[in-house]
Amino acid sequence: MKTDVKLKEKIIAEYLAGGTSYRILGKKYGYSRQTILEWVQEFQGVKRIRNKPSIKELPDQIEALPKDVQALQKELRSMKLRNKLLEEVIRIEKEETGIDLLKKAGTKRS
Repeated sequence: MKTDVKLKEKIIAEYLAGGTSYRILGKKYGYSRQTILEWVQEFQGVKRIRNKPSIKELPDQIEALPKDVQALQKELRSMKLRNKLLEEVIRIEKEETGIDLLKKAGTKRS
């Protein structure tokens, strides 16, 4: 079914104006939610990723992310590294002193 370009633009504009969902627009105009989602993404220049990106494509996708997402990813990597460091410190402390700094599950309060 070929869609009238003006109708397609109207649906995209109605979605982008806010206050309605893909599902509601789909019911209103007789299209699937997925179809309207794809139209909006195409309009916004968003590439759909159906398969896992290859290693070569990954840097391009990372650069395309908004700066706040990049900052959050950097912070997450930092926190994971910090967590590994703290786990290693706890392991070394247990080896040297024999004291387990982590509370065991099921231990009774004193």
